[in-house]
Amino acid sequence: MLSSSDDCPFCRIGPERIAFSWSHGHAIWDGFPVSPGHLLLIPHRHAATWDDLTVEEKVALTVAIDQAMAVVRARHTPNGFNVGFNLGAAAGQTVFHFHLHVIPRYSGDVADPRGGVRTVIPSKGNYLALATPERTRLIAAPHDRALITGGEDAFIRHLLPHIDDSQSIDLVVSFILDSGVRLLQPRLQDLLDRGGRLRVVTGDYLDVTEPSALRRLLDLEGNVKHWVFEGMVLVGNDLVLLMTLAKGDLFSGNEYDDRFIDSQTFKWHTQSRTTQKSKHGRIIRGELTGYQMHLFVRPTKLRDSTAAPFIYCGKISSVEWHDEKPIAVTSRLETQIPKRLHRILKIGVLPTPPR
Repeated sequence: MLSSSDDCPFCRIGPERIAFSWSHGHAIWDGFPVSPGHLLLIPHRHAATWDDLTVEEKVALTVAIDQAMAVVRARHTPNGFNVGFNLGAAAGQTVFHFHLHVIPRYSGDVADPRGGVRTVIPSKGNYLALATPERTRLIAAPHDRALITGGEDAFIRHLLPHIDDSQSIDLVVSFILDSGVRLLQPRLQDLLDRGGRLRVVTGDYLDVTEPSALRRLLDLEGNVKHWVFEGMVLVGNDLVLLMTLAKGDLFSGNEYDDRFIDSQTFKWHTQSRTTQKSKHGRIIRGELTGYQMHLFVRPTKLRDSTAAPFIYCGKISSVEWHDEKPIAVTSRLETQIPKRLHRILKIGVLPTPPR
């Protein structure tokens, strides 16, 4: 039981956990979230319980509930909310600096949600009992056999409890599809909101057909409001190049020769409106420091009558450039393209002369 301001964790909140503030308090991301987006509304003043708050503080906290729900909705897609607080040890209060829970709820997060605040989510109600046999069984469930085969026993059912109870996650996968990233995004966003660390290591296949998988990975915090499927996309300090080798009628009337010179050199053209003095042009020329270019290439626009995915080739830097609208660029890859991809990416294959 924590009752004094000297040992109160809510009197020593780091700025990275604060979602928003108001005159009498602030909202923080819960360190032991019941669900993705779980917020706590906390008065600045160290008041132990609801009974110890002033009328002004109570009114301000009540008004802040609407803002809290709006913040959660902007980051996640909840289907409902549980809102409430614990008053006294008999009601389960363990930190005696008043805090009000705003808990987003998602369809299917429990088998039977009826009862609402009477039950909340039983398996996560007591974060102080992490070491109980029942808790251990729930978290260890994915490892009670060697293989998860899918079907009725979906792997995601085993994966999500680990994400919810982690502070550091390394995801190592052979390829990434947008459908998979979409399922994990709320949980991974919640990990980052509570100060956790995330690292994703993937192979050379990344489905960016829409290309929302790439947006979700490069911008997990949702700072990018618009994504346009085009040749160059600036996401933070990353300039992402999405190149199609055999363009067909993709750029009808243009005869751009975008191709690999060898396994580490790529020749390409910017969009027809790009000048060397534009921000993209200055990044390409290396004039703006702190930026990194990434090359994604696909052999053709379509594969089996659907949009073909791009293959991530790695980080690149420009070694030569001339002209503008478009800029003709020769870039060097940080590492060579593996030989098994030479045929797919037409490395070493002479380009077909334009008609």
